[in-house]
Amino acid sequence: MTTYPIVCPSFEEAVNKARAEYGDRVRIIRRRDYHTPGLLPALRRPRCEILVFVPEPEKQTDPVPSTASVDPELSSRGTTVQEEDISGYSQYFYENDRQKDQLEAEKLAAEKNSRRNESLKVLEPFLQKAKKIMVLNDFSDAYTERLMGEVRRQLTGGLPDLPKEQDFEILLLDNIVSSFESDHSTQLYPPGYFVLTGLSGSGKTAAAAKIGNLFSSNLGKNVEVVSVVDEPEVPVQAHAAQIDANGVYHSVRGYAEFPITDSRRDIFILDCFSPEQKDENGLAHLTQCFQKLPRDDTKFFLVLDASMQDRDLVRNYSVFRRIAFQSLVLTKCDESETIGNVISVCSQYGLPLLFITDGNNLLSNIHFASSFAVLSRLKGFSLDMNMLVQGN
Repeated sequence: MTTYPIVCPSFEEAVNKARAEYGDRVRIIRRRDYHTPGLLPALRRPRCEILVFVPEPEKQTDPVPSTASVDPELSSRGTTVQEEDISGYSQYFYENDRQKDQLEAEKLAAEKNSRRNESLKVLEPFLQKAKKIMVLNDFSDAYTERLMGEVRRQLTGGLPDLPKEQDFEILLLDNIVSSFESDHSTQLYPPGYFVLTGLSGSGKTAAAAKIGNLFSSNLGKNVEVVSVVDEPEVPVQAHAAQIDANGVYHSVRGYAEFPITDSRRDIFILDCFSPEQKDENGLAHLTQCFQKLPRDDTKFFLVLDASMQDRDLVRNYSVFRRIAFQSLVLTKCDESETIGNVISVCSQYGLPLLFITDGNNLLSNIHFASSFAVLSRLKGFSLDMNMLVQGN
């Protein structure tokens, strides 16, 4: 028996080529599917090889009938049977290939998931520590979810290498620092009208006095702290500025008395009254006061009580959301055990931090909100923050 190999890109093409070269009586012995070699998968081409033979004709004992005596229907039927046989054979191998491809895809997906699960298993101790620090510092759920996703992505990108404990803590701190900003421009160049707003009890009055003392003693500015009340005008005697022991002037003004000017003053710090959330008249009076201030030399600052939960901080912010705040001033930080709640709000609304205040001493207990001042209040880290700053 003589066999003939046929190679084509597909099984169907190989069958057609075999029939074209050796006739309809050709028979298939074996089929082999493969890809041409190549370094890149895109350069490999599918190939199908079949091995065929042509059976010997059977010996005829009876005279061979002439073509004219052959029933056309039978002849046609025989040809159809051969075509159907080959077609069925092709369909069988097509289904086989499809199932094989599907199994291969499922195998690759399973291997990928297995590798991912192994990676997550290796990273789990790091992620658990990050989660513990987030909860310990009272970060909001939304902030924690975003930061954990970023940390996971960074750790996964470094696999198979894993960071040391100290390197991981630095990575976590770096992500927290990059989520908020400090208002360095105001720290260096305070405006002529420094407006403090916030709800009643947020600590605006103490913060205004501390900021006045800081600008006066550290920057050598002539400062007047003005208490703005919800009245159109106040008695004339209240206008007279009283100077305190720190060299800072203090006075009282009504919302309709602005703008105030005094060539002797470098900075006016306005300690504004606090209208309730639904007090439309109070909000209107506050807006009237703000509209009279010189736009090119006025900045607004929201005072927030750092001891509040993040949801309460958000509610406070919503009361004054129509005001374009420059940054935030944090008060009562000595009463707050955590700082994550504040960082969460700053990150959510894109608000920089200006000052951190605590305690009742008007001469001190106020700090510029630098990255170090904020990070030094975080708990759960084994890093020496002072050494970290000196190393940078």
